Amino acid sequence: MGQLYTHIGADERNFIQRHLNLGLSQTQIAAQLGRPRSAISRELRRNRGGFASYDAATAAASALG
Repeated sequence: MGQLYTHIGADERNFIQRHLNLGLSQTQIAAQLGRPRSAISRELRRNRGGFASYDAATAAASALG
């Protein structure tokens, strides 16, 4: 059986945004959240919308609908 997947929540999105702004890498953020680096990479790829920056509020709104 595969590993149970949980969606990235608002608290984690805020954590990602704050730590990206501090200059941490995706690998460092993933380690601190206890998630695979690929989960962070997918979150950023889906929610940067072609922009260099990541906004947790925009990502949350996108995830809802």
